[in-house]
Amino acid sequence: MIKSSNQIVPVAITEVALVANLQTSGPMFVNDATGSINASSGMLLSARLIITAGIGSTSSPYHKLYGSLPIPELDKNLECYFFVGEMQQKPIIESPFSTGKGTFVFCIIVEADQTKEFLPYLERMENILVNKIHRINFEHSMAGEITDEINKESRVVLKEIFDEINQMIEFSSKYSGGSLFDIGFLVSLPSELATLGKKLILEPKGSLEEEIIDAIALQQLLLAGLVKREVKENIKWIIPV
Repeated sequence: MIKSSNQIVPVAITEVALVANLQTSGPMFVNDATGSINASSGMLLSARLIITAGIGSTSSPYHKLYGSLPIPELDKNLECYFFVGEMQQKPIIESPFSTGKGTFVFCIIVEADQTKEFLPYLERMENILVNKIHRINFEHSMAGEITDEINKESRVVLKEIFDEINQMIEFSSKYSGGSLFDIGFLVSLPSELATLGKKLILEPKGSLEEEIIDAIALQQLLLAGLVKREVKENIKWIIPV
């Protein structure tokens, strides 16, 4: 949290948006999590992010979070972190130059005067995005189009990202400096988290995620940074920290 005047202002992201650089159509605003961005502002934001990401020249490496970046198209008091990924649509059959390849950009929007407060959380914000990008499927759409299905999928996924990032920040702040291996800290956790934590520390090298029954408690431990997920040979392991 940070202090503003005489009150404490909680650190939280204000919006998550998705834009795309579509072959044949160029920059396009796809959707946002809360419906706060209108179409005209969204298209201006799309153009800025596509240019900033370096599409068509030396593009930013995929699946990395960059920023923060001023976004006066929305509000001079807002900035964003952006995350670039590759998309594939169906090529236009009659066009010899159509490959269907494009780029999407997630935009994590925050208050400009809070950007430094997000620095400890950037890696976990990035991880949340990496775990969500496969949920939006462009492959069944034609190059240059955003279908109703993509629009609906993206709104659901963006809202999940919005909620998870803010929950992660809340839990990280609440349980800052804690470890499941600290018994005093462990027993101070809510009962469902403590119960799962006691099981996980019995396997300090990791437990199979598919064998963990309480998905809600696991998600909260992940968001709080009290466990981490590692993928080894396509198998997901949960490791206490």
